[in-house]
Amino acid sequence: MRRDDLALTGLGTTVVLLGLLQHGYPNDQRHSSAPHVPLPSSSLSSRPDPPPLKPTPRPRPTAAPRPPDRDAAAPASAGAAVVGPTGPPAILLFAPHKTGSTFFAAFLHDLSKQLELCWYTDNAAFMYWPKDFTKCASPSCAHPGQQKSFSASDRGWGDCNDFTSARIREASGCLALGQGRTRHEAAAPTGGANDTLRGGGGSSIGGGKIGSGSGGSSGSGDGGDGGVGACATSQSARHGLLWGPLRLPLGMNAARGLLSGGAWRWRVVLHQRHPLDTLVSGYHSFGWTHPAAPGATAQQRREHDARQAAVRNLTVDQYCLANAAELRRKYAPYLELLRAAETPSVRLVRSRYEEMVTAFPRWLEQLLDALMEGYYPAATRAKVLAKLTSTHAGAFRPDGKHKRSVSPGRFRRELKAETIATAAREHAEWFGALGYGEDTAPPTATP
Repeated sequence: MRRDDLALTGLGTTVVLLGLLQHGYPNDQRHSSAPHVPLPSSSLSSRPDPPPLKPTPRPRPTAAPRPPDRDAAAPASAGAAVVGPTGPPAILLFAPHKTGSTFFAAFLHDLSKQLELCWYTDNAAFMYWPKDFTKCASPSCAHPGQQKSFSASDRGWGDCNDFTSARIREASGCLALGQGRTRHEAAAPTGGANDTLRGGGGSSIGGGKIGSGSGGSSGSGDGGDGGVGACATSQSARHGLLWGPLRLPLGMNAARGLLSGGAWRWRVVLHQRHPLDTLVSGYHSFGWTHPAAPGATAQQRREHDARQAAVRNLTVDQYCLANAAELRRKYAPYLELLRAAETPSVRLVRSRYEEMVTAFPRWLEQLLDALMEGYYPAATRAKVLAKLTSTHAGAFRPDGKHKRSVSPGRFRRELKAETIATAAREHAEWFGALGYGEDTAPPTATP
């Protein structure tokens, strides 16, 4: 696994988007959201600015050579990339809740359209008319029928992990059979893809190489009996795929379990935000503004109202201290990836909210360079950069609603000094692993 520890680098061919959800968030289908008992506090303050992530020297991969950029023969469409010896892009994006994951839903929609990727996302409903909250994949994937599974414990949001894991395993099988095709190859149908090669859901890493481990879920297909015909219609095998934003450990672990499979050019984007800014944002969202799921039952809506009331009965300091450990649990798959043994086919790219919202053009350029390097022509990269810049340059202006405040360091204005010091002491290990250890340490005394 190649690792790019750059504050603003882009995603590689396969991007893993991990989305972490705070305690009490409506999408956290599998876990209780009752507020925790606040921890004891002391009386220290914080430093003003977070340290940047530093590039880490890394060896060049030993995988098969990548296809060269083809500026002279750049396709008219951004997505007309030729499948290389290591397969098309497979991008996973990990982005915890309250780190900008709502922005990523719109951003990834436009990115997948520009590159003609099959996009798997919990936000797929908004790509259909009328909105269809049973969907997990963009229309370009051509998967028919209901895709989400629903249970009484999912708060009405449903689950896409089983479906998406199975579809990606099927596309991996197509690549293994040599059935990935480009739009320039002969007579590949463009719609009505049948699912093939029924596969399991996500398995997790257990201290070994990326993609090792066990557990997860079993996939269930939409239909199809396998074979070359179904592979010929696979958008993923022809152009690549994108899964994200992944906000919760369940989806992140499912995505990690796919990294050892197929001939994909994997790029895993690990997006983060200062944990205390994340918690402060979550306090205001989960207590006041975040709605219940569109498909929630009457009972699930009553439970949602009760969770909101429980958050409102806490101060922001109590909420942050009570939920920091839960946020750490949701970063666990992210931290496992950082510790995992490297493999030639998987490249990690770290992204920070702080740079995304304060230096968006530079963040975007570096992100796209990492995502598209070695596979797409330079002219195509420039075209995609210009389009996404013009579309999303104003994405981080507060709207007084969901985007109440986007500036980094909000926790310093809202939390007491002793709250910050307690959090820094209790959670020094994982704050430091994310690059925020010094940021929440007490300031050096001045004479």
